[in-house]
Amino acid sequence: MAFTAIQPSGRLAAHVAMIWDCAMETRPFGLERILPKAGASLIINLAEDETRSYRHEGAWHCQRRSGSVLVGPGTRHFIIDTAEQCDVAGVEFHPGGARAFFRDPLDRLRDADTDLGDLASTTTDRLREQMLEAGSAQRRISLLQDWLLERFDEAALPDLVTHALNGLQRAPRMQSVSALAGYAGVSVRRLGSLFRENVGVSPKRFLRLQRFADVIASTHARGDINWSAVAADCGFHDQSHLVHEFREFSGIAPGAWLSTVGPYPRHVPIETVLSSP
Repeated sequence: MAFTAIQPSGRLAAHVAMIWDCAMETRPFGLERILPKAGASLIINLAEDETRSYRHEGAWHCQRRSGSVLVGPGTRHFIIDTAEQCDVAGVEFHPGGARAFFRDPLDRLRDADTDLGDLASTTTDRLREQMLEAGSAQRRISLLQDWLLERFDEAALPDLVTHALNGLQRAPRMQSVSALAGYAGVSVRRLGSLFRENVGVSPKRFLRLQRFADVIASTHARGDINWSAVAADCGFHDQSHLVHEFREFSGIAPGAWLSTVGPYPRHVPIETVLSSP
């Protein structure tokens, strides 16, 4: 596998966490559970002009979209297949970061894959064509970065939301919406409206997703885990609270995730966990 990534500098740095390119050998077809996160993602499938997601309702159902999609902020897991991951590039946005590049309120894009052509119809096809013609991962990343810069509108994300998000980075244990609203200097109701439109989720849901992300980051690729200690460190009431929240966001128990996940903490082979959600 060849994975190349950059963390942008300059104007993009506050909004874009990573621009990446990945090429790997075709694997046997399988399904993977993708765990949710508060930041949106841009995905461009270069192997075929299609992306797929799956749901299980008595039988497996596949939903097909174009090869270029925006994956909105997530509050629940979704399922993809391994075949669409052999030649792909993309962008990982910081929470709220996608607002600087797309006009649609992010709560309309939550928990959904949206064809990029529906959001940026005049430039999407040309971007993918240029990336297919590019001769290297570095060139594809450069094309993505240039495309982002062309669309960039820093004023699209209100300063108040930026201030609140920065406050959470400086004080990650700020666990109440009222405390966050006080820090931002607005009412809880106003903060909720701004977060839903510009981040894609309510402040309460964002704080829950942040705790979920903290659990993943602090336990992935570790040996024996003291889940009670993890719960306390990550701001949960107790271990049962952690397990309940983990199940709600991921569809599986934290122990099942830890025993089956590979090198990428948000990708879980579905075959090994489907029988014990």
